[in-house]
Amino acid sequence: AAMPGTSTAQGDFRIGYGDPELASESASARNLWAEKAVESGASIARINVSWASVAPPSPPAGFNPANPSSPGYSWQNLDAAVRTAAAHGLAVLFTVQRAPVWAEGPGRPADIKQGAWRPDPGAYGAFGHALAKRYSGSFPDPLSAGSRLPRVHYFDAWNEPNLVNFLAPQVAAGKLVGPAMYRKLLNRFYAGVKQAQPGATVLGSSFAPFGATNGTITPPVVFLRNLLCLGGGRLKPLACPEKAHLDALSTHPIQVGPPTQSAASPLDVTTPDLGRLTRVVRAARRAGTVRSSGRIGLWVTEFWVDSKPPDPKGIPAAEQARWYEQDMYEFWKAGAEVAIELQLRDWAPGTEGFAATLQSGVYFLDGRPKPSATAMRFPFVAERVGRGMSVWGIAPVPGTVRIQALRGNAWTTIATVPADGRGHPFATNLRLVGATQLRAKVGTERSLPWRLG
Repeated sequence: AAMPGTSTAQGDFRIGYGDPELASESASARNLWAEKAVESGASIARINVSWASVAPPSPPAGFNPANPSSPGYSWQNLDAAVRTAAAHGLAVLFTVQRAPVWAEGPGRPADIKQGAWRPDPGAYGAFGHALAKRYSGSFPDPLSAGSRLPRVHYFDAWNEPNLVNFLAPQVAAGKLVGPAMYRKLLNRFYAGVKQAQPGATVLGSSFAPFGATNGTITPPVVFLRNLLCLGGGRLKPLACPEKAHLDALSTHPIQVGPPTQSAASPLDVTTPDLGRLTRVVRAARRAGTVRSSGRIGLWVTEFWVDSKPPDPKGIPAAEQARWYEQDMYEFWKAGAEVAIELQLRDWAPGTEGFAATLQSGVYFLDGRPKPSATAMRFPFVAERVGRGMSVWGIAPVPGTVRIQALRGNAWTTIATVPADGRGHPFATNLRLVGATQLRAKVGTERSLPWRLG
């Protein structure tokens, strides 16, 4: 039976997906994969917004970048994606990146990708205002008289700004400049979004997990320290030209080993290392070098690992499922509110085979589900704790969850736990049982078996 007083609930925890199919130009593809996302546990869809694709290639006469109705803007594809998500009950997170050419700084080097070079903070803030106003819930839907476009509540300022592929330069004249450049982008975007939607949630950072020594990738802990005007391992407050504004920190703790394996460098962040970031945020709150409209949340906006099949260099599909469950448990323990897995469906292999494509989906390319589709729909983890064990999971529907142990060839219920369904994890401690495999069951829904280590 469950031991008394052992709930360790950290609060709500939502699951989502990022996948180009959710913003496909094909209505049938969008609807199919939005439905699959919901079936596989999602309540939120991450949609990448290319500022350069929505804005005009060059501003026409009279163009007002803060006005979503301004001539030159092209919103049709984004409108369609938001309508589809809303029709399937999915909240939307916009990750807004890639400046149009006219909003980049002069002299972009040939080896820097378009949209990354010294983006104009003022223009980015104006676009954030236009975006938040169009998807405020009160903007007329151009395809349906008398209707309004759905509201988007969540906005992520840029993607992996510590990576030169997305924000450049990271280093100039031997000095780290990326964090200060990003702070200006973040703050202007925050202000623009909040002017249109005061209640919106603005995320910041979406860090790439690992740094490099050649100036192309700033380690995430270093980037965050500088962004929040803190110095060194002791996080000493530094002179701060302006405080960073954000409502939640976003990050991409993509692992290169099992979910319990920390990054080798203390300046990098993978699945079990989120505390390296939250420690910096807490120090910034104490020092007064960060501003927010409330508590600063934590979102994991990208995690993934390729499976075999189809990628011969991936991990076995059953192991991918276990890793995803363990990932989510580790994120929740660290205080994350949301975890977004990258790819619903595997990509087709490219000209280089699987080397340059993602095989991290919970569905194969042909639409067949992997074990990870069940893992995302009904995650369940058990681990030994002292002389007992703890169990954690998220039931796909509300009800009484039966924790079952495999004894011989039969599953036997050893405890019951109330569960409120998606978004609401259950967690409890149990006496250690002799069985090494456990699972959770609610109604006709069953988790994958979890083998105790």
